[in-house]
Amino acid sequence: QTGIGIGDERRLLDELDRQARHIDGAAGTTLWVAVVDPGRELLHYSSAGHLPALLVGPMYSRWLDGARSVPLALPLTHLTNRPTATVRLSDITQLVLYTDGTVERPGEIIDLGLERLRHHLHTTDTLTELLDAVKDPTARDDAVVLRVTLTPGAIGEQPRQEHDTGQESELSEDQGAR
Repeated sequence: QTGIGIGDERRLLDELDRQARHIDGAAGTTLWVAVVDPGRELLHYSSAGHLPALLVGPMYSRWLDGARSVPLALPLTHLTNRPTATVRLSDITQLVLYTDGTVERPGEIIDLGLERLRHHLHTTDTLTELLDAVKDPTARDDAVVLRVTLTPGAIGEQPRQEHDTGQESELSEDQGAR
């Protein structure tokens, strides 16, 4: 079977876990995966040790932390039943993913960095401004934010994706998240 469909989040993580076992240094890799069901306006997701994504709507923001499991390629992960979760998309929604270097600061609990990210999503206009506001300027770790706008009724069309440079670009269907 080619491609990823609705309900394939667990299968995808299992396959990536199998592949990661054959890559030196891949043990402990984290990742967050989602599949959008455009007909029912649902987002299905699962996480392998990654920080939660953030779903941001006009009047709310919500951490998507309901489907957590261990990172890839660790001992016994092949015995892990990776959970999945589903949320309903309403209005125009932004899905925000980020690397740990975006929210971590030495000597600070991660919750402060997560709340800083949530706060500045509502107070900045571009991803460049957002990164400048949330990342530790002295850190050497990567700091990347991906913000995807999901518009009910238009889901399944060519999604707009904003990169960490603050530039927006159109994606072809072949490149769009499924």
